[in-house]
Amino acid sequence: KIFPSNKIVMKPALLNTSVYDSFELTNQSDTPIYFRMGSDVTKAFRFYSEIGLIEPKSFAIVSV
Repeated sequence: KIFPSNKIVMKPALLNTSVYDSFELTNQSDTPIYFRMGSDVTKAFRFYSEIGLIEPKSFAIVSV
């Protein structure tokens, strides 16, 4: 599950500036899950953490 929604809308940014946003990935199952964010060939977006493991009934916060 992705919170706050399944769609991420980034705020506009001026040239050579950065904007940041975060979202939560929630594992509602009883087994660990692995996630990996796709790479951006344009290098316009970076994900922190790009990959990870979410324990059962837990969550991870990813910043963009």
